Amino acid sequence: MKRNKVLLFVIFLSLSFFIGYILKYENGSGGFSEMDGKKNQQKTSETDDTGSIQNLLDSVEDGDILTIRPGKYYVKSVTLKNKKNVQVIAEGVVLKRSGINGNTDSNLFEILKSEGITVRGLMVDGNSAKFGGKEAQVHNVAIYGSREVKLINVKSINSVCDGFYINRFFTARSGLPTPEKPINSEDITLINSHADYSTRQGLSIISVDGFLAKKSSFNNTGKGKGGSISPSAGVDLESNIGSPWEPRNLRFLDSKSVGNEGAGFITTNSTVNVVLENFLMKNNGSYGFYSASSNVKLSGVVLDNNGGSKDSVRASIYVKNTNKENKITDIFLENVVIKNGTWGGLMFEEGVRLEAENLIIKDTNNFGIRQIGTGKVTPWALTKLENIQISRIYVGDKDISGEPSYVTGVIPAPHQPTIIRGIKIDNTGLDRRRIPVKRGIDMIPYTNVEEITLINIDGNFSDWAFRDVNESK
Repeated sequence: MKRNKVLLFVIFLSLSFFIGYILKYENGSGGFSEMDGKKNQQKTSETDDTGSIQNLLDSVEDGDILTIRPGKYYVKSVTLKNKKNVQVIAEGVVLKRSGINGNTDSNLFEILKSEGITVRGLMVDGNSAKFGGKEAQVHNVAIYGSREVKLINVKSINSVCDGFYINRFFTARSGLPTPEKPINSEDITLINSHADYSTRQGLSIISVDGFLAKKSSFNNTGKGKGGSISPSAGVDLESNIGSPWEPRNLRFLDSKSVGNEGAGFITTNSTVNVVLENFLMKNNGSYGFYSASSNVKLSGVVLDNNGGSKDSVRASIYVKNTNKENKITDIFLENVVIKNGTWGGLMFEEGVRLEAENLIIKDTNNFGIRQIGTGKVTPWALTKLENIQISRIYVGDKDISGEPSYVTGVIPAPHQPTIIRGIKIDNTGLDRRRIPVKRGIDMIPYTNVEEITLINIDGNFSDWAFRDVNESK
């Protein structure tokens, strides 16, 4: 009996030592205590720390501050669940996906059904070099059914699927034996947080009401050691369940999406109220920005060298008309710069309401602004362009039909009212392949143009700079 007591005492001391190594704890009443251990000790080999980290998260009470000591911890999956007003301070902490005893195929770090949560300084490493890529709930940081969550200085790298993932809470995901009412996520904030070398998306948002990303980045998706899973975008706002769970009221400020294999930014037909301010989309292999959403605004946005190869047929900005009843697809561009588009500048489908002011498009192949006639005429359809400058539009390799392309500053759609006021087009049709098809503005029915400046449109070829279909009838 005495021997057993001694053994239990030794085990207790060992556990206390390890917990003291990783934990510094401040309770909600303001009192402070620290279980010390070797403060400067660093873990040098892979061990399964899942249970220890999960026990810490479970032990936190509402209003507490949990500080985890710097170090690398190998975990399968850990969850902060049903907590309120908790801060997790994790400066210098790395949670890396563990391969010990196999992989549980779960999200690496989850915040579930919680409110008022702040996480600071954490790095989450999906270890995609070991586990590859997989299209499943194996994201690095996942938030379900939570409110007022802030991720500050949080970094995701090498995710098996998405870097950051936000959705509602729902029974199918939680594995509960009885149905439970879904809970939406609300007011989620990323500040100075970054996703790098994700496999599917840097950031996926399936359901949220209220989101802010500030000074954050979503880069190099599809270029990590886990390979690439379509669409390999920097950001993807894509509800798969529809109203009332669609992403809505989202703002991206002073952020960027660079070097992704797919698009820089995607927002699909269920998303409502999206604002990008001072956002950079650069060197993305597909569209710089793709939208099929309602009430989208881009202000101070720069799109540089998007579209991938010249054969990829991806414009720098593409806006799709969803043609759904009572569903307006609209976009507003203000002080936007599009440059070095490998296939084209701004392309949008007939039926979309588009307004652009102080738009600059330069050093781009094939076209500056092009609207596709789809026959999907909508009551709200209108194109309004004001104070537009289009410069140096070059002959590209191929048009969307596969034929050698023509070069045009602006091509309105055949059936949509179009107002152009204050437009300057210069050096459109600079010919890298000596193809004599260059135009300034294709004038077609329903187009009203005022204050036009056309400079050096024809170059060395005898083509027309301005064509009015109305006059030719």
